[in-house]
Amino acid sequence: MKTKLLLVSCCLLCSIRVFTQNANTTDYALRINALFQKIKQDTNYTENRAALNDSICMVMMKTLKKNEANAFSLPFDSVRNIGKVVSADKAICLYSWVVPLRERNIYNVVFQRADGYSFLLRKTVGKEPVDEYKIYDNSWYGALYYSITPFKSRGVTFYALLGSRSVGDFNQKIIDVLNFSEEEPILGLPVFVKTSYDEYSKRRQTTVKSRTVFEFDKRVSMYLEYDKAKKQFEFDNLSPMEVVDGKVLSYGPDFSFNAYRLKGGRWVFVEDINVKGK
Repeated sequence: MKTKLLLVSCCLLCSIRVFTQNANTTDYALRINALFQKIKQDTNYTENRAALNDSICMVMMKTLKKNEANAFSLPFDSVRNIGKVVSADKAICLYSWVVPLRERNIYNVVFQRADGYSFLLRKTVGKEPVDEYKIYDNSWYGALYYSITPFKSRGVTFYALLGSRSVGDFNQKIIDVLNFSEEEPILGLPVFVKTSYDEYSKRRQTTVKSRTVFEFDKRVSMYLEYDKAKKQFEFDNLSPMEVVDGKVLSYGPDFSFNAYRLKGGRWVFVEDINVKGK
């Protein structure tokens, strides 16, 4: 009899726990979706959008704080407008979203570690460029991220990020590197190596950048993905797309492909590769 009561009690506790978790899940999803709906309804792009974005940030951070024990198991399938990507080693999870303003965008990203620690970055961006040599911390440039890949350099694990952003009449895609300095995320690492031939000096020159930025016309799309088997980031080669009076106004894909391939802990530029299915 005692065994039966114990089993019934355990079942009830599990049911309550699942019910509570589902209720919490429904709650944060509904609240976030409702806030994005209000942003969408603000067709005049008023500053109210910024206030609504602040509310989304608050809900996100409170939700992640409550679920530290289940850091990456928090379902986001029903949450619209927020992207979620998890690293292959299950150590880092990123949530990112954008709120359009008039001629500017508010970019948001939450970096969450497996131990439950979360850090939020926000940036209102107009046409500010991204510095390919700078190491960013709280002065983040603003982007959406859709891929995160762990790799080792000098025995330390870093995370390569693929991101995108809009800048005026152009779109950009970015390959960056994530690391943590104590509790703060750091973006950028001088590991992107490109060697080219200088026609003027008749010499080969090597440049090393902390990230790589591709800028292209908004009317076209650009391919940028990671090939796990080849350990390389593959992307469209960009050539002049629109030229007026000898001045290049925009760039677009020219049906050839290049890559940054992992060699000795650095991402080395490789020209004119074959991409399966492209």
